[in-house]
Amino acid sequence: MNFFKLTENKKLFKNTYWGLFSTKDRTETEMEEINKIVENRNKFVKDFQIKKISTLPSKLKKELEKTYPYYLDHVEIYKTEDNKYIIVNSPYTNNTCQKYNELLSLGWKVIDKLYFNNATTFIKIIDPEDLILTKKEQAHNFYKDHDKTPILCECGETYSYFHKSRHMKSKYHIGITNIIKKHI
Repeated sequence: MNFFKLTENKKLFKNTYWGLFSTKDRTETEMEEINKIVENRNKFVKDFQIKKISTLPSKLKKELEKTYPYYLDHVEIYKTEDNKYIIVNSPYTNNTCQKYNELLSLGWKVIDKLYFNNATTFIKIIDPEDLILTKKEQAHNFYKDHDKTPILCECGETYSYFHKSRHMKSKYHIGITNIIKKHI
């Protein structure tokens, strides 16, 4: 029997990596540990009002992979009734390990184990409203991502990418380009 079948939320855990492990050939001690994890998972669903297993918006997924690549292991993503994302991360670590302390310092919270006893479970709760950038932040990111190398215009002047519109409307540019056009 697969682990997910032991939970109260079979549909929720059916396609998780953990949920597909089998109870076949497990010792009594291992089954006790597995049953404790099952209890923790059932409690997790109730405590955090889990609605469904989810995927992250691509922007958030890229940020997560870029920011925490060394820290992520056995990741599961859930969506709550109030539409927040909960990232579950269960690396093999303990509270004496550097990775454990680093995850705490990065804002991850430890909860009851959801994977196996030798893996600590951390969560990070993300509100989609926090992902919406203000216009000022969007503009800052746009300008930060564009090259500041001056562009040589056909009128002989240079301008930056950010001032192209202003330059094209200038009397100097319009006058020179009109003269050039007449002589072609």
